[in-house]
This record gives sequence, structure tokens and C-alpha cells, in this order.
Amino acid sequence: MLGWIFGIAPLRGLGNPNYAVAPFAVALFLLITSSAMFAHLGKQSAARLLVGVTLVPLLLLVLQYAAHLDLGLERIFYHRQVLELGVLNRGVPGTGAISVMLLDCVAILLFTSAEPLPRTWAVILASTSIGLTALTATMTLISAPAALAPAFIGRSTATSLPNFAMGAAILLHVLNSRQDAEINFEYRLFRRLAPAIIMLPVFPSLLALVTVGGAYLSLNEAQFMVVAGNIMIVSLLLLIGLRGARQQSDTVRLQGEQLRSILAGVPDAVIVTDDTGLVTDFSLAAARLWGVPLDAEGCYMATYLGEKEQAKLARFLEAAEPEFLLTGEGVRTDGSRFPLELRGAVFKGVDGATCFTLFARDLSEKLAAEQHVAKLGAQLAHVARHNAMGELAADLAHELNQPLTAAINYLSTVGYMLDQRGDETNAPEMVGHARSQIARAGEIIRRMREFAQHREVEKRAEPLMPMIEDAMQLVLAGTGGHDVDIELAVEPPNVRVFVDRIQFQQVAVNLLRNAVEAIRSSERGRGKILIAASLVEPEWVELQFIDDGPGVPEPILDQLFERFTSTKAGAGMGIGLSISRRIIEAHGGTMSAVNGTVAGATFRFTLPAVTKSVFD
Repeated sequence: MLGWIFGIAPLRGLGNPNYAVAPFAVALFLLITSSAMFAHLGKQSAARLLVGVTLVPLLLLVLQYAAHLDLGLERIFYHRQVLELGVLNRGVPGTGAISVMLLDCVAILLFTSAEPLPRTWAVILASTSIGLTALTATMTLISAPAALAPAFIGRSTATSLPNFAMGAAILLHVLNSRQDAEINFEYRLFRRLAPAIIMLPVFPSLLALVTVGGAYLSLNEAQFMVVAGNIMIVSLLLLIGLRGARQQSDTVRLQGEQLRSILAGVPDAVIVTDDTGLVTDFSLAAARLWGVPLDAEGCYMATYLGEKEQAKLARFLEAAEPEFLLTGEGVRTDGSRFPLELRGAVFKGVDGATCFTLFARDLSEKLAAEQHVAKLGAQLAHVARHNAMGELAADLAHELNQPLTAAINYLSTVGYMLDQRGDETNAPEMVGHARSQIARAGEIIRRMREFAQHREVEKRAEPLMPMIEDAMQLVLAGTGGHDVDIELAVEPPNVRVFVDRIQFQQVAVNLLRNAVEAIRSSERGRGKILIAASLVEPEWVELQFIDDGPGVPEPILDQLFERFTSTKAGAGMGIGLSISRRIIEAHGGTMSAVNGTVAGATFRFTLPAVTKSVFD
């Protein structure tokens, strides 16, 4: 264009001073280049506008050539200078150049689209433009000027360079565009092979034209060279396509293996279904969860769910929601049911079909854990209440001790005064009885305080019989002894054991209270408890607590000493025997329980006897 503006001949001919590119063609190519630049920069609207402006004169030129009309388009730019040059095409581009420009315009319009198919067509058209440009350049290079039709091909090889550059630029832009990085394999392979398929067969023909024009080969030899060259090109392209297909197949196979390994290792069950709920794939965890063989044929997901859950799943699948959550019942192949959580996510499968990935989780353990935590919470609250009552009992014993002491003092004073008066009634005797009962109440409260106190374990040599009698008084004071007879048999009576007195009393109180409550639950009248102790070895004393109650139910006899195991039907926590056993084992002994042959239960435990070896 600068050559036409300033009259510089080499610039008007792109280096050829004897030929000038038509000014109208220069203007059209300037518009095409500008629209391509706008499209490359992402300004699609400006690019489409310029292409539309360019297509108007191009289509008018096509009409002018087709209808043999003179529309005067050549007189738009530098008409006088064109006439002075005496060019044969009167300053308008030839039909060959117009065809290439039209291809470039349509290609630019196509690659302004974001869809993969139009951009693929842009690659095809740009490749066609390059092939036609190479053909016209060869014709102008090897043919005599008189043998050419300037109106179709042109007169200078240099004029083909801009068109060749434009086609190559469009081709490189589409092939290297980032927005096409995620298109599928078929589009990528076709885009990369299309330029070679279109352009490479042109070169054997061009080579044949050159060799025939230069009298290097005969016409038949040139034709054979063209056919052989095209066969080789097609074979090469097939090899490239097969190599790409094999690479894609290997990639798909590896991805499939990775997916299968992921499905096999995922702890949650994973199921893939179509939009009707038909199972197309499932993980090893899903097979275990529902009891389905891995090689089983697909069936509908609804068969693995409860009745209500089937209706919910059908609504989710019909709505094709991106994500959904379903909780309810799952049904195994053997008919058993379990609490289920099912999460779903939609995705597009082959040919755009709607598919769903379902993640299933068995909630049995979760619900059991929640129930266990709730049960522990209730048990801890019960323990807290017991602790609070223990502290209250200790405070109450402390508060009651003072008025009881005062009452004993008053009764002592009354007895002394009666003695001084020489009262011969039974009043002094009754006062004495009252004083002894108050003293007994104070002793019971003292023992309760000692029993409830928190202190360090302190093992000593303690006489066995007094400790058992103290425990009996604590139990009978708390439960009443009107319906239970307790018999004590300790041989030898003066046997001593090496224990912590309070902990031993805790064990004895637990066993006695359990025996009393068992006898009362039988509702058969007065019961009997036998506490027997004897030396079983020189260093060990065995104690037995035997009652004639209903005994321990056989189903829980083996787990009687485990935590939270109770025979009291919700009235107890089931930790007393567990604590008692740990206390006995901490003293080096053992504890067991058996049912009697006729009725009742027997609890046995051993304690270290006080001998010289103990203190050694």
C-alpha cells in the first residue's frame, strides 16, 4: 500500500518491479489481516465486523466475474496509476486470489467460535488456502507469462506470500489455542492430521509440474511420481494416526486401571448408574456391602434400597440434580436391611448421556457408636448423681454426728440423775437402751464417713472378722435386716489378711447388697446369706458369699464382671462387681461367681493371709 501511495514500484510488487499487486487486493488483504489480529486478541465482535465488511466487495467481485459485469470496482483505488501500468486484470484480484481470500474470511469467522467443530473447520479451510496458494505460486513460477490467465492466477509468485502467511497464521492459532486443550482425542487427532491430509498431496503435483516444465521427466513418469508420492503420504498419515490412536488407547487403559484401583481402595461403596438407575459399575466395597459378586450382571439400584428410598432415588434421578443426599434403609441380596447414607453426583457419560456416581455408607457402626455414647452419657450422669449423694451422705454424717453426741451426753446426764434419785422404775434401763442405740447410730455414721472418704490405698494387716461385721452393719443399716438372716463362719476366727480396710469393705458391701436385693427380688419370704472364710493355703484366705436367692441368669454369668453388666433390669449400673474384681486382683487375689445346684449364687475371692512371708 505504501508502494501505491508513494509510487514505489518494488513495494507495489512485493519486490518485483515489473509487476504490481492490485491496489484493490491490497485493501482487501489489509481488512482480512486486521480481522485476524482482532480475533487472535480475543475481540471477536470487531473481527466479525471487519470480516463482514471484507465479504461485501469479495462477493461483488465474484458476481462481476460470474455474470461478466463491469461494476467499476477497479476504479476505487488508484485507477489512473493502474491504467498507466497496462495490467491485464484492470486492477482487480484474480478469481484464484478471490477464492483464497474467501477461504481466509470464512476460516476467521469459524475460529472466532468457542465450539470445537467450527474451529476444526477453520483448520480445514486454512489448510485448503495454503494448498491453493502453493499451487498458484508454482504455476506462476514454472509457466511462461503467455501461458497464464492473469485474471485467475496472477503474474507474480511474490503475491502468493501474504496469502500463504495468512493461512499458516490461522492454522497455528487454532492448533495452539489453549481453549481447545480439553477437547476429546478425535478432534485433536483430526485437527493435527487435516493440514497434512490437505496440503501434502499438493507437493507431489507441484514437483511433477516442475519436472515436466523443465523437461526432467516425461508426463507418464510425472504422473507415476504423483501417485507414488500420494501413496507414501497417505501411508505416513495412517501410521501417525495409528500411533496416536494407540497412545490414546494406552492412556484410556491406564486411566481405567487407575479408576479400578481407586474404586477397589475406597472404603465407601461407589456405584455408577445411568439416568434410569441401571448399575453399570460398582466398587469392591459396594459388592461387600450388598453381598453382590463382582462379576454379577448389572441391575437397578432400586433393588438395593427400601421402598421409601426407591421413590426418593427415582425423583433425584429424574430431576438430574448435580448433588443429592439420601438417607434410609439399604437392602442386601440376602434380604437383610441396614441404615444407609447415599450421596449422588451427576456427570456426562459417553455421547453426552446423563450418568450418576453414588457413594454409599453403612451407618450401622455410626448409629451404634452414637447410641453407645448416649448410653455412656447417661451412665456418667448416674455416676455423677451417686458421687453427689456420696458427698451429701458424708456431709450429712458430719452434721448428724454432733447432735447425736449431744443426745448421748444428755441421756448420760438423765441416767446419772435417775441413779442419784434412786428411781426404781424401768426408766434408767430405757435411758440406757436409748443411749446405746444412739451410740450405735453414731458408729454407723462414722463407718459410712470412712467408707465414703477418698484417700490413698493403704494395705495393712487387718483382722478379717471385724471388717466383715462392719460391712454387715453398713448394709443392714441401709437396707434393713428384717427379711434376711446373715450367718458368719470364719475359720480360724482370728485370721488376719493383708488388705486396705476400706477397699475390702467396699467389696464386702457390694456383695452383701447384691445378695440382699437378689433375695428380696425372689419374693419367697425370708432369705439367708452365709459368709464363710477359711485358709486354703498357708498364704491365702478364701471368702465365700453364698445366698439362697434366684441366682445369676446363665446368659450373663460369663460376663458378670464386665463393666455395665447388671442383673437388676435397669436398676443398677453394672459397675459394682467390675470394681470389686479389680480391687481383689489389685490385692493379688482372684474372684469368680457360680450358681448353686438348687438355688442362689456363690461369689468367691481370695486375699493374702498375714504370714511371715507376706512381710518378707
